[in-house]
Amino acid sequence: MSGGSDRKQADREKDSRSAYSRYAPYLSLGAEIAVGVTAPVLLGYWLDQKLDTSPWLMLLGILAGMANIFLLIYRLYKDLG
Repeated sequence: MSGGSDRKQADREKDSRSAYSRYAPYLSLGAEIAVGVTAPVLLGYWLDQKLDTSPWLMLLGILAGMANIFLLIYRLYKDLG
């Protein structure tokens, strides 16, 4: 009897590993979105403060963050399709 339950346990572990490998590329999606938007905006804000060019570099950072998100969405679309 022990052999049958060991096989079931191994099958469950294999299923959980395959489920994890299917979803692994999407687990970091939230962090990618957060960093992809905030990093360029904060960099633009910081440069605006240093160079006294407010608000132009921050606006450029916002546009760069939006471009990052569009590229991320395109990459996901390409991977799924």
